[in-house]
Amino acid sequence: MKIKTFLIGVTITSVLMAHDDATEIRTDTFHYSVENRQLLEVEFSYGLGEFVLGANPKGNAIDGTITYAVEKIIPDVRYIRHGAKGILTVDMESIEDQHEDDELNFSFDLNVRKQINKYKNDIDFLLPSTVPTELELDFGLGSAHLDFTGIRLSSLDIDCGLSDVFMTVSDQNPIRCKKVQLSNGLGDIDIRQLGNLRAENIDIEVGLGSASIDFRGQQIYDMNVDIEIGLGAMDIILPENTNIRIEIYDNFLSSVEIRDMVKKDDSHWVSPDWKAGRPTIRMSVEIGLGSIDIDLRN
Repeated sequence: MKIKTFLIGVTITSVLMAHDDATEIRTDTFHYSVENRQLLEVEFSYGLGEFVLGANPKGNAIDGTITYAVEKIIPDVRYIRHGAKGILTVDMESIEDQHEDDELNFSFDLNVRKQINKYKNDIDFLLPSTVPTELELDFGLGSAHLDFTGIRLSSLDIDCGLSDVFMTVSDQNPIRCKKVQLSNGLGDIDIRQLGNLRAENIDIEVGLGSASIDFRGQQIYDMNVDIEIGLGAMDIILPENTNIRIEIYDNFLSSVEIRDMVKKDDSHWVSPDWKAGRPTIRMSVEIGLGSIDIDLRN
């Protein structure tokens, strides 16, 4: 089947802003119609900057802007239609990555705000609310604000890298989300109302960073959750009035705090008021040198 490439409604505006030296800051604007698409695949990848993502009130369109330092960043934005599927890829590549002789090493300075101000790179996109969406996000160093309310997420894959990520879902996903994968290196993750994604399977990995995850939602569905913690820390809120079974695989160097649950043996906890017919959350946790703190709340 022939693949057609559409670059619809792209406008560019440029201004000069003062940083350490005069650097041209450009803003590119993007608009793509997704009318008659039955599935949308979306992938964002950036090494440094600020990222904002939300639902588009227009419903059948992707709208976005990218503001970047021309001397430092090359945005690569592509939208193609393949049959009934739309595919959007956004890749923010550093110019230094293309030249082996140029050495720009962010590992020597992890002051996020200082680096963002020095190398301007802001991404702001709105995704349609009418099309089932498979979303993949790969962050480097920076911050991300993700509001998935109104987006029909069928799968979600987030690699947070060194970024600080705030994510919320304030209303129920119109469809079941088959799979959620979250990976955190050295950043901080704050997730609110994850239960509203209606995810069937959730995999979470925390290396050296921290994560605060609220699994509550308007209505809870059966959910399988696998968690791996290395040296990091995780705080979890689980919903009351739900059947919960937790298996913990830890060691003498781990820190585990579980409140308001009934301990069945050394590695198993269950909710205190288990009832047949209620939705069930099954959670498996492996901890190295890190810590986990679990609470039940209404």
